[in-house]
Amino acid sequence: MPVFEFCEVQSKVIVIKQKISLCLRVVAVGGDGIYNEVVSGLTVRELRDHGQDPDNPEYKLSQLNLPIGFIPAVSGKYTAWYRNGTECPVTAA
Repeated sequence: MPVFEFCEVQSKVIVIKQKISLCLRVVAVGGDGIYNEVVSGLTVRELRDHGQDPDNPEYKLSQLNLPIGFIPAVSGKYTAWYRNGTECPVTAA
């Protein structure tokens, strides 16, 4: 992935077809919407992995025990600024 190569970080893309608990971390590269999609998707997946219906408001969300990294790659970068205190992709990486 070019942004990781630029930051001299080794990376590998993995498509998750197993339980989230088998992953060590997730890194999202993109804008605020991508970060939101990653967190929402992981939350829904976590609920389903525990036999819960993500559309049922009676279920309580459990805390995700998976570190989520976020590297800004668009113009807005509000989430990166909020999470990292900077919008610099090299610092975020």
